[in-house]
Amino acid sequence: MGIEIKKPGKFIDRKKVDVTCKRCECEFSCYNTDFDKGVIKCPNCNNEIPYVETDTYKTEQTSNIKLTEVKKRLRSEIFETIDFVKIHEHMKNVGWKWAFTQQKDGIPTIQEIEECLGKLIEEAVDRKSTISTGGFTVRYKEFPKDEEGPHTIGVDVVFYVDNAVSDVDVDTLEYVYY
Repeated sequence: MGIEIKKPGKFIDRKKVDVTCKRCECEFSCYNTDFDKGVIKCPNCNNEIPYVETDTYKTEQTSNIKLTEVKKRLRSEIFETIDFVKIHEHMKNVGWKWAFTQQKDGIPTIQEIEECLGKLIEEAVDRKSTISTGGFTVRYKEFPKDEEGPHTIGVDVVFYVDNAVSDVDVDTLEYVYY
């Protein structure tokens, strides 16, 4: 007899987990939803294995440590090459204000600009996407390792001074404003 779901419940994020038992050295896979209070029993010897001792957890931790270092390196390189003084001067000259600054005139300090950009870089890498605010756009880039180069993660940082957008209806050739 097969199971028939009459009404789907909440979505459960099931992830495959690879496990190696320290006692009997068998290797098996299960799902994160198979763990009971953070523990899974080895199907071969019944040894209790905490999730934090699984191969998947160890791989995730190594990957997270590496990603943290990548983000530090990206931030360092961007901060060495971008001209925060020039950006700040431009903001002062045109009266460019931020709502979340601590300054009475609304124009952020160089330190606030640096903090904002640091957070944007972090968020763009974590989300693997493009993030924009306060005049900055941080575009996430990732290229897999291949015969032409290494696996890379990067960001493209732009501070926009001016921008224009235009949309035209293809059928009527009229401008469309969203």
